[in-house]
Amino acid sequence: MKGARSEEQEGTGPPRRTPRKVSTKGESAISGVNEELNQKKLHVLYQVGMHLHPNPLATFVIGLLAGVVDRVHFVRRTEGAPLAIELAIGRAQLWPAGPLRVRARGLELGDPMSLASAVALGKDPICVRVQGGGLEENETYQELVVESFEEIAAEGITPEEKKELRAEMLRKQIDQALNIYHECTVLLEEGDPARRAELERYLALAREELRRATRELHTLEEELAQAGQPS
Repeated sequence: MKGARSEEQEGTGPPRRTPRKVSTKGESAISGVNEELNQKKLHVLYQVGMHLHPNPLATFVIGLLAGVVDRVHFVRRTEGAPLAIELAIGRAQLWPAGPLRVRARGLELGDPMSLASAVALGKDPICVRVQGGGLEENETYQELVVESFEEIAAEGITPEEKKELRAEMLRKQIDQALNIYHECTVLLEEGDPARRAELERYLALAREELRRATRELHTLEEELAQAGQPS
């Protein structure tokens, strides 16, 4: 209709939004902290690489870790880690294992390409344990290292969720100890005298691990039940 005004002109339509400039100051600060942290990780990795450079596989692993340094975490224990890499320097190396040991979801990886695939295709944290090389006296390393994957996984979650996470890890430890106990029992029944002392020692360790983990798990399950949380 001639002379008619639009809804926007009448003021009845939706008001126009003026684009707001979003501040990135906080994001820049977080990015800066992460960059500084990654630089410290790279510094430690390069130091380890200098000790291990005669070993081509270990050198390959160091380069691989440097490429995904944001996922790298230095730990004192690798239990429970989805991807664990253990590096041994100098006298810390135990024959016949050598300077490198890699596990993905509890399975040993001896093939470099399997390790590369596990790193490239996954998004899980990579827990790196370094033994020897004087790193226990290295200030940067001490600033970065945590006790275990449990601490990494527990960042930013509630106390109840931490208990749930710990309970799940204990269940896995119990399963592993039961597997070791079963395997040792079968081997003992086969009656190899040369391995009897060794197998009995492993049996004793498995029993102790079962007692410890089961006791802690029962305590956690009681606490979670009291808090109304599913276990």
